[in-house]
Amino acid sequence: MRAHTFVLHAVAVAMFAWPVDRVAAQDGAEPAVHVLSPQSRVRCLDPEARHLVEAAVAASPTVARQVADLQRTDLIVGIETEPFQRKTKGDARILGATASTRLVRIRIRIPGAQTDLMAVLGHELQHALELAAAPEVRDEATLRAFYLRIGFARMLGGYYETEAALETGRRVAAEVGASRAASLFASR
Repeated sequence: MRAHTFVLHAVAVAMFAWPVDRVAAQDGAEPAVHVLSPQSRVRCLDPEARHLVEAAVAASPTVARQVADLQRTDLIVGIETEPFQRKTKGDARILGATASTRLVRIRIRIPGAQTDLMAVLGHELQHALELAAAPEVRDEATLRAFYLRIGFARMLGGYYETEAALETGRRVAAEVGASRAASLFASR
């Protein structure tokens, strides 16, 4: 088995097997979908990622909506945190595809301030939604062509960006900040 194929299989097994319960919905309402269950399209691959996603869904209506929207796609999105050494705070990559499912991995660089990490998560989830809307993106080559068509290349090699993802990151940061301010005000 080639190294690339082995890595794809190992990540796919982890994405399908990690047991995660669910994320609390906004305003204490019961979520329509148990968004982080083993049947979910959005799966946390480590406990830190789970904590981040739970906090982001609770603090940001945008992230809550993104996670819910991803439930209706052909993607399975694995979210992991790691202290990777690149200058980027996060990335989203397509790992592979079958006839009916595409695997996407989101990595968030830790450590970092939780508000910043949630903004990065929202930014990367926007990229996942962009990929969900583009069924032709099934590998690195089609991912590159797609992002060169709808976005632009970053100075760091191999990374692409869109205005929508940049704006989403800013919106999530503002929502998280407002949520925290409201919590502080309410506790006084």
